Amino acid sequence: MSSSSKRFSFGEHPVFIELGSTAEHTGSPVMVHVGQSVVLATCHVPPPSFQSRPPGLVVSFVERSYARGRIPDDSHIHQTEINKVEESRSLELQSVLNDTLPDKHELRIELNILVFSRDPQVDPIVAAVIAASCALGITLPQHADPIVLARLAKINGVFCTNPSNSAIEKSQCDLWVYGSSSQTIQVRGITNELDELELICAIEAGQRDIHKTSSSIKEWILEHSPSSKSFAKTVETTLKRKVAALAKTSLMKLFQENLKKDLSNQLSDLQKAVEIAICINEIDGSRKEIIAVYFYQCVQETLREYYLNAVSSSDIHATLHTRKIKTHLFPRAHGSASYTTGDHSAIALTTLGRDRSSLNGQYTEAKNSFDVHIHNSPDDAGARYPIPNHALNAGRWVADTLRFVLPKLDMFPYVIHVDVEPVGRHSCSPDEILCTAMLSMLDAGVPLFSVVGAVEVGLICSPSQLVPLIDPDDFERASCNVVATIAGTMTGIAGINLRSKTLLTRDILQELLSNAKQARLSLIALMKECVAFPRELSEFAPRVQILKISSRKTGQLVGRGGSVVKAICQQTYSNVEVFPDGTVRVSASNDDSLQNAILAIQKTLKPLKPGQIFEGVVSGIQANGVLVNLSPGREGFLPLEQLINTHVPVREQFKIGECIRVVCQSVNHHGQGQLSVKALHPEITRNRGY
Repeated sequence: MSSSSKRFSFGEHPVFIELGSTAEHTGSPVMVHVGQSVVLATCHVPPPSFQSRPPGLVVSFVERSYARGRIPDDSHIHQTEINKVEESRSLELQSVLNDTLPDKHELRIELNILVFSRDPQVDPIVAAVIAASCALGITLPQHADPIVLARLAKINGVFCTNPSNSAIEKSQCDLWVYGSSSQTIQVRGITNELDELELICAIEAGQRDIHKTSSSIKEWILEHSPSSKSFAKTVETTLKRKVAALAKTSLMKLFQENLKKDLSNQLSDLQKAVEIAICINEIDGSRKEIIAVYFYQCVQETLREYYLNAVSSSDIHATLHTRKIKTHLFPRAHGSASYTTGDHSAIALTTLGRDRSSLNGQYTEAKNSFDVHIHNSPDDAGARYPIPNHALNAGRWVADTLRFVLPKLDMFPYVIHVDVEPVGRHSCSPDEILCTAMLSMLDAGVPLFSVVGAVEVGLICSPSQLVPLIDPDDFERASCNVVATIAGTMTGIAGINLRSKTLLTRDILQELLSNAKQARLSLIALMKECVAFPRELSEFAPRVQILKISSRKTGQLVGRGGSVVKAICQQTYSNVEVFPDGTVRVSASNDDSLQNAILAIQKTLKPLKPGQIFEGVVSGIQANGVLVNLSPGREGFLPLEQLINTHVPVREQFKIGECIRVVCQSVNHHGQGQLSVKALHPEITRNRGY
């Protein structure tokens, strides 16, 4: 590596950047250290004459298993999990970094990121974003300000940037912020019911550190970037002006008529009319693509102008009244709900399981006892978000946001799995997914601590005006400077997922969050009208109960070779798990089996005392008496002299498996009860002269 390097601090961790050797059409490899995380990024731009693949930015994020410094116990499962993370992060970085490139260029940019070392206290994605920005900056001098990623937390009342992973566990929030010295691109994460002002302070604190770090990286890039390279751009200013002249008046008329139900079809017809007016035939596909881009830009610009000049504040929350909510849709589902907005809806089904094996055959730890899976829409052509990356990220964000209102496993010992099915021409937005998942869990009887609602808010910004839009549609969303999904309870914010094209000022954040709060409170009231409290468990849901016994009695309950606990399971049609600390998890398919299993456990652990009466089962016959099974793992002996008919051989009186009512007269030093039938019938023994 070259001696060209730079050191600085980013939050609580030191950063070290190294520059490698150069190559023609290839940016120098950049090695970035953040804590003990080490990442290498290389940027390759083939010459235009050699570019056989489509132009655009392609990101490859790779983390080998050796980065953790150990061989995993199950390398196959471990590598599968890593591959999923790699794919998700590649698409995430590609989406964020694409926003920093010119709108129209003809270069194919290949960005490769390799994680050599992972610090257990620092996520390597922080170093990866710095390395990616450095590699792009020295390869493409006209690249925008360097993008950095900051992790924000509030620990002991103080906001801090990039704390250790162990410190995050004590934090009141966990926010990830992408940004540069000139803009904030994305804010994503969860909070423990922070109010709006606290969230604004957190984002402002992150922006200050991001600005400082981005400026430091930019200084280093300017020292090492060549000045000869530039983007190959496609310039069509005359054609763009012609498209705007033909379309703008008609577009403004469409928006003024506010025909949202048929807007897509009318825009498609208008685009075709523009193509015909410019004399574009069906064969010239490349020109049609350019016109489509300019037409879409004209739609955005005209829609922004319409809202900035014509929209009234009374229209802001009108869409809240168009939501339709239903629960308990399907007879066999443990819980179900639908959430309809406009021409599309989301259907969520909640399934409760004893453990992960009852859902998909995998073992579950407590932290993984809840997940949300979003299935692809049947009509991906109309999807508003990239699939499947949107589904993966949205499901993860929804699960993280809702996790704080879930009961602890010892209170509600179930694995909770929520499946969300989009229905309609579009995929579902994160706010719709979260609300549907929340309603389906309440319908399933999950005792949630609070109701969480989520709304999507867009903000159109001008130097003198801020226009908020609740539930923006596809066209409105593209016209907004800021789009955010805000989730929370009646008392505070639980999660945020924000994309921005500008620097987030306090005025922008206050306008955004105040409108989101008003809409969220109205939505939660609507949700509570549908289902205010958790319902009873479905008859098809398994029954699970946690018992606590003395750790000294676990051996007694398990029995030699597991004989006792196996007998309880077989006799009561249940599943009993005994843990060394005295925790006993009992599960069954219905209430009767569950209660029978609990009763059997109580009988097994209850000390045997004289005078106790049992309904036992004959388990063995001897010449001098009968062995009686009193409860799983516990037997007593009924001697011949304690029978009513002492003159009849034992084998003629009883059969194996026969039920018999006995009373315990004494307990020997082995813990075996000495039983009697005669003592239960004193009047018979008196009449016979015993």
